[in-house]
Amino acid sequence: MPEFSTPKPITVTVTLNKGRLSVLAGDRADTTVRVRPGDQSSAADVKAAEQTHVEYASGRLLVKAPEPHWLSGILGKSAFVDVTIELPAGSSVQIEATKAEVRSEGHLKDVRLDCVSGEVHLDHVELLHVDTVFADIAVDGVSEYANVNGVSGKVRLAEVSGSAVIKGVNGDVWIGESGSDLHVSTAGGSIFVDGAGKGVTAKTAGGTIRLGRVQQGEAELLTGSGEIEIGICEGSVAWIDAHSSTGSVRNTMQAKDGPSQHVDMVKVRARSRHGDIMIHRASESSQASG
Repeated sequence: MPEFSTPKPITVTVTLNKGRLSVLAGDRADTTVRVRPGDQSSAADVKAAEQTHVEYASGRLLVKAPEPHWLSGILGKSAFVDVTIELPAGSSVQIEATKAEVRSEGHLKDVRLDCVSGEVHLDHVELLHVDTVFADIAVDGVSEYANVNGVSGKVRLAEVSGSAVIKGVNGDVWIGESGSDLHVSTAGGSIFVDGAGKGVTAKTAGGTIRLGRVQQGEAELLTGSGEIEIGICEGSVAWIDAHSSTGSVRNTMQAKDGPSQHVDMVKVRARSRHGDIMIHRASESSQASG
């Protein structure tokens, strides 16, 4: 098992065809890499693990699995490797994979993932960049910025302190808490945001849009077919422009004194071709996930 002295955070590049990657970040001054076959009884997996290249120099770690034989890809029998990397917290990781299961524990700085398909579950990262075709993405926390581009799959971000852009996904999107501007645009699927500190743009060709709590900024919510629900925080004044072509619009907000007596203002623009729209006051415990 390769082991390197790394007293500071490092930059890692991992290239996999088919496999599993575990990145464990913690308070440590070294980095270890363990490569194992996905199936010990598979000659192809054993060979791929043995041929996986690992090298480290000047703060950069490279882990590269061998390219599969062209016939293996056609037959769907590509070798599977299992890679575990333990490294200093605050390190950055770039991953390129065809089909992979990726997970992380601990704090990472910059995570960039480019994969065709797989499942991704990350702990806490500062910066997140994901490009995928068919993958489910789950992240416990993003402290600065998140950018997710996909074709099909679910996206779950429990907390995003900075801004976030999620687009192209055909699947449900759930955001727990968003601290800055949030932009979500999907080809299909529902969009749920439990709480938004600032502006939200949520657009889907078909699906429910539910915003549990919004405190300030602009909320633009558009769906071709589906319900829209938005909760306005207590103490925030709202300007509302809502319309549904075939559904009803229900606004239970109570008229209060002018905006001068309020710190925050929310500007709401909601549109649905086929679905009801509901606007109401939100409680601190309001959640959008259904």
